[in-house]
Amino acid sequence: MRRTMALVTAAAIVAAGCTSDDGPTPASDSAAVTPLELEVVSSRAEYVTGGDALIGVRLAEGVDPGDVTVAAGDTDVTASFEPDPDDPRRLLGLVRDLAEGETVVTAEAGDDDAELTVTNHPTAGPLFSGEQLDLEACTTQVFGLEPSTPEDGCTAPTEVTWRYVDTAGEVNDLPDPSAVPADVELVDRDGEQVPFILRDETGVLDRAVYRITLLEPAPDPSDALGHIDTSAWNHRLVYRFGGGCGASFTQGFSWAGDPALEVLRRGYAAATATFNTFQVLCNDIISAETVSMVEEHFVEAYGEPVHVIGEGGSGGAIQQILIAQNYPGLLDAIAPSLPFPDALSTGLGVYDCARLVDYYATPTGSQLSGAQQAAINGHAVAGTCQLWDASFANTIDPAAGCRFNVAEAFGSGGSAPVPVIDEADIYDPETNPDGRRCTVWETNVAVTGRDPDTGFARSGYDNQGVQYGLDALNDGTITVDQFLDLNDQIGGFDGDGQPQPERSVVSDDLVERAYATGRLGGPWGGLPDTPMILLNLYTDGLGDIHDRVRAFSLLDRLSDDDGAWPVTASLWTVGAEEGTSLVSTLGGALGDLAAEPTFALDEWLTAAEEHQADDGGSWSDALAASKPEAAESRCLVQGEDPIVGPDANDDPACTEAYPIHEEPRMAAGAPRANDILKCQLVPLDEASEQYEVELTDEQRDRLAAIFPDGVCDWSQPSVGAVDPDGTWLSFN
Repeated sequence: MRRTMALVTAAAIVAAGCTSDDGPTPASDSAAVTPLELEVVSSRAEYVTGGDALIGVRLAEGVDPGDVTVAAGDTDVTASFEPDPDDPRRLLGLVRDLAEGETVVTAEAGDDDAELTVTNHPTAGPLFSGEQLDLEACTTQVFGLEPSTPEDGCTAPTEVTWRYVDTAGEVNDLPDPSAVPADVELVDRDGEQVPFILRDETGVLDRAVYRITLLEPAPDPSDALGHIDTSAWNHRLVYRFGGGCGASFTQGFSWAGDPALEVLRRGYAAATATFNTFQVLCNDIISAETVSMVEEHFVEAYGEPVHVIGEGGSGGAIQQILIAQNYPGLLDAIAPSLPFPDALSTGLGVYDCARLVDYYATPTGSQLSGAQQAAINGHAVAGTCQLWDASFANTIDPAAGCRFNVAEAFGSGGSAPVPVIDEADIYDPETNPDGRRCTVWETNVAVTGRDPDTGFARSGYDNQGVQYGLDALNDGTITVDQFLDLNDQIGGFDGDGQPQPERSVVSDDLVERAYATGRLGGPWGGLPDTPMILLNLYTDGLGDIHDRVRAFSLLDRLSDDDGAWPVTASLWTVGAEEGTSLVSTLGGALGDLAAEPTFALDEWLTAAEEHQADDGGSWSDALAASKPEAAESRCLVQGEDPIVGPDANDDPACTEAYPIHEEPRMAAGAPRANDILKCQLVPLDEASEQYEVELTDEQRDRLAAIFPDGVCDWSQPSVGAVDPDGTWLSFN
């Protein structure tokens, strides 16, 4: 297992409370080497929760396990440790009753000793996500738990229920798991036919409602939490992430749902939590924190997974990418479908669309044809911007974000009712200035910080110098005067997310903070060494927001100087059926294909581990040497044989069937990588090469008035662009 765990010897002690921790502190060259090592198996040592931790003691050859003693603080906990059945050189013990804060765990065997500092936190959090957001409503009862309130931390006792799959492939409730139904499907697990009974554990961690599901052939309802039949588990965990990008400020709902039945049939366990649905709280740091807690509980209750593989689409893809990058060790491999590289760079295009849609409603803008609007937007069809505006632009408006009804817009994903914040509690600058502000900036206040004058989270939207429709101007789709009218009237947003005639301008320090904290997906942290299969359902021509270019934005960022994709990344492309929409793509339009990346990634991880064990070398080398055909890139064109291999998406049949379009920033000259949050400005007299049409002196004067500070120079990196400060950053 390649999990990032805290591992220390007597000469290397991990201390809690680090701002950034990429791994254990190495022992000094002068320190004595000892045979004992301590590790926290269930989490990182500094992020233990709930008063217990699964701890391992690694022994040198020849050390008798009976000679080892272990203490947590002043308490002897040796009796908690037993030999690891899978590793004769390790003892495992679930150490309980840890006090909140730091505890020094020590192990001794003769003259050898080791110690490890663990830091215990409440299961309500936070661990590292910073200022804990106030919740307006709890949803425990939606998931069958006892009702709760925000004042009580939205907590509720854990419940276990069962379902079964019948021979027709239907999932049914199973109130009495001791009575196996006659029509239950039997599945083969290691040569034994076992009933397809599913165990669902539902509880609350990090204030989110979590659910763990796995095949449990022989349940014990008399001791559901104390006895778990893991005989059919394949020792793999699939962690599922839900889409969207919202600011509900509630305990939330789930769009992740169950994985494909074939995943469960093969023995994979599955887990998710409400804070792993991005539409609940569009905050990948909180999502990572929730994953950490749920995985910790899973390891302690079910066992140590060999692999943890991420699954999920849209906003679920964003979470996987940023968690793999910024919190390595939580996910061993990822399968982002309908992928976006991150929320922040994608959000710029969302809010651009909101301004463009408003402009198209003006007397001047309404004169533009649909083809002209599509060219300005960069999309295949004009309707893509309209859908962006209707679906997600509300997250910049503090009141509209609170009023946005997810159930009405998208459906509730099987967990209705979805709470909506009471009207009386919503912010209004005149009547309720202290009310709830539901913006994506407020959900990420640990990153943005607060405006010292207003106390509101600072906005991260900047469109200074952006020449909307530049490509459409240069290719003759719009005239110079139409280009000037557009950029003269486009404006920006004020601090309350309301349209204003002036462009939006973000402070340089906030932009730098976004890069420094890893808010953009790219070649940093754990992402380059995380095998990933990006699954693109091609819906560009349908006006869907999951446009194909987003996968290429990420791949461009990860590519080497020659433009070659990393061997760790593959792209699967499949065409959408007629009538596919946002709801249907998130609801399963990928069908059986949705589970195939998980199986391919599992095969890849297993092969890489075997390669590294046999041949040594780096993890990157092992991944490159062992990539199976099942994990290679592919392009599935209707009526054609599958195109498989590293260059599958460059095949002429693929590029013809699935052309790549742009989005508003790219159509304004930005690179396809779309990794510039705030462009560097260049004076107009130095930007003449950007225009492929003739401008009259009058038009140049008007252009200078529209852009008095200059226009974007997209050949330069973003203002404030820096590499992230590290991984496992704490925002506390």
